[in-house]
Formats: sequence, structure tokens, C-alpha cells
Amino acid sequence: QLDDVFEYLNGLKDGNECICALCEKSLETMSTKLNDKQLDRIFSAFIHKLKDTNKQNRESCAKSLGVISTNLTDKQLGGVFNALPKELEYFYFYSYFKALEENSTKWNEGQSERVFNALIFFSKHSINTNNDDYYLVRSLKLISTKLNDKQLYVLVIHLLERAKKGSKRYVINALSKISEDMWKCATICGLKHMQVMKEQNTWQRWFSNVNKKIELLAFGLMTFNPRIQLSCNDDNTNFDALNELIRYCNRQASEWKFPTHQLKWNNSNNDRDIPYPCLNNEIEE
Repeated sequence: QLDDVFEYLNGLKDGNECICALCEKSLETMSTKLNDKQLDRIFSAFIHKLKDTNKQNRESCAKSLGVISTNLTDKQLGGVFNALPKELEYFYFYSYFKALEENSTKWNEGQSERVFNALIFFSKHSINTNNDDYYLVRSLKLISTKLNDKQLYVLVIHLLERAKKGSKRYVINALSKISEDMWKCATICGLKHMQVMKEQNTWQRWFSNVNKKIELLAFGLMTFNPRIQLSCNDDNTNFDALNELIRYCNRQASEWKFPTHQLKWNNSNNDRDIPYPCLNNEIEE
């Protein structure tokens, strides 16, 4: 049956959009039940059809690749990235998101890690383009609850980089939906990373990379979770690293003319008129 579908798909002329779509749908359905070799044949067939001269066939193949992407290896996903034309990215990520939405509750830890790494890979390469990454960012938001602390920290920093480079509403929405507990986990992980780098005495990397990430983290906390409470008495929190983060938070607060002492950010009646920090006009543009 699989060979028959491949034969039809590879032998179709450009005008057979309906038959092509049916063949692709059959391959999508079978993809969850195939071994690695058979799945690789499906993957190769869809990649080949991305060059079809018929626009509908190309769009259909991009959607099909999105559906089977949750089953692909890192190498195959890299192949999708290299072969996927920019005008087809929307169709690919739309169907990828729908597949994630349907299957994410069934994943094990390894599957979640593979999907996360692939999405971050795509997103990092797309961050400096004018692409419509709505469904790409929504996919990252969707799997955020499946991530461990280190992955969550990577996700938060990446979304904050996107927000600083050119704030799109769907990026801000994804950041605003991150829960306080998730912000705490990401922040503590960031503080641990900062301390490890400092102890390794890698000063050049420390000043060029880690400081940038802590600055982003401070920007994120002051924007999306300014009332977060972290304790230096927590075994997971390093006092020096926490003080460094507080200095960056105070610097950001001063730029925005907000209170810089954490005690002023409480839930008392006296402070209810103090607005939360928000993105300034420059970033929203």
C-alpha cells in the first residue's frame, strides 16, 4: 500500500491537485505507524514535492511536513529548514502547531526535548527576518508547560530577545502567559548559570554573553512579573547572583521611572495606584 501511494505521488502531473492531496493525506495517516526507514521515504517524498510547479501541491506538501514533523529526527528537521521556501513557512507551522496541539499530552520527555530543540532552532534562524512567525511562537508557548527548568530558561531568554528586537503582539502574549512559578524556575536557573560561569573564570564569555542574558531577564521580570519574590535563603539561589540580578532590575526600573526597592511592590492598599511596568513605545513599535 505504501509503495502504491509513493508511485502515485511521484508520478502525478501538476494538474492533479486533488489526487496529490489525497496521497499526501494517506502518507500523513500512515506516518505514525511506520518504521524509521519508511518514515524517511515519506519525508523525502514531501521534501521533493516542495519544488512542485503547482502552488497548491507545494502548500499541501508543506502542511503534510508539518503534520509528520513531531515524528522526525533532528537531521530531518534540519532538512525541512533548508528546503522550506519562505512563502510556505506559514502553511508548515500552522499544521505543525495543530499536530502539537493534538499530540502534546502523549509525549514522553525525549519527544518533548526533540520538538523544543527543533522549534528553538527554527525560531533563532527566523528572528532577524520579516517572516510571520505567529504559529511558530504559538507552538513554543504550547509546549512551555512540558519543559524542564533549563529549557524554560532558554525559552524565556529567546522570547525576550524577540521582544527586544521588534515586539510582535504574539510574542508579548506568549511572555505574558508564563506563570509566576515558571518565571521563578527560569530565573533560578539563570542565576545558577550565571554563578557557574563566574566560578569557571571565563571572564570574556561572562561579560559578553551572561551579562546580556541577565539584562534580558531583568527586563522580562520588570515587564511581565515585577512582583516576583525570590529569597536568598533558598538553597537554589546564590546570594551574589541574586544581587547582580537585583542591580539590573533596579537599573531597568530607574530607566522607566518606577520604584527600585522591592518592598514598595507589595499588595497593600497604599500601593494599588502604582502601575505595573509596561513596554515603552520604542519597543512596541
